[in-house]
Amino acid sequence: MEVLDADKDPLWSHTFNKGASRDVVQFVKFNDFKHDQALLAKEVLKEIPKQMTAYFQGKKISPNPASPEVRAAQMAQA
Repeated sequence: MEVLDADKDPLWSHTFNKGASRDVVQFVKFNDFKHDQALLAKEVLKEIPKQMTAYFQGKKISPNPASPEVRAAQMAQA
């Protein structure tokens, strides 16, 4: 499972002679989190924001502008 997770070393395809741009799995030790489902979910989903950001940047996809409600909330927090 450590090899498939590819956090340290990217996966390499000998068929296509190239490395994976990112891994798409996150393994966690279930026994470390079995008594706290929220913490288990947080750990399993932890890499998704970084993976999505890398994907969109790689495809040169910019985010949509924030809605007026979001901008107002951001201004209120500042």
